[in-house]
Amino acid sequence: MKKVYLIITAVLGVGGLALLVLGLVERSGAYKMADMNKGRLDQALTAWEEAEGTPEEARLKEEAAKFTDYYASDMESGALRAGRGTRMMLFGILAVGLSVIPFVLQRKLAASPPTS
Repeated sequence: MKKVYLIITAVLGVGGLALLVLGLVERSGAYKMADMNKGRLDQALTAWEEAEGTPEEARLKEEAAKFTDYYASDMESGALRAGRGTRMMLFGILAVGLSVIPFVLQRKLAASPPTS
């Protein structure tokens, strides 16, 4: 019976730590593409403003609109990734916290007098 508690504790603890690390990794790169497309959008808007009144203005306006759509899409997917990472971190912390319960139960069983 003691080994069962030890196995449950180990699985919950290691699984919780793994979820915590995966959640941190998921959150760390959540807005990376949005940041990259924000730079491209800024460049496209600057080029469009500089080309005002020239024949290239329509093409640069379309390009700026395209990067605006990319940026909005990347911000939305970044928010979803950040939320998913947060949930993974919370479940990891919960699993590590729950791994304490079988550990305490094992200690109480070891301290209780044997029944005959």
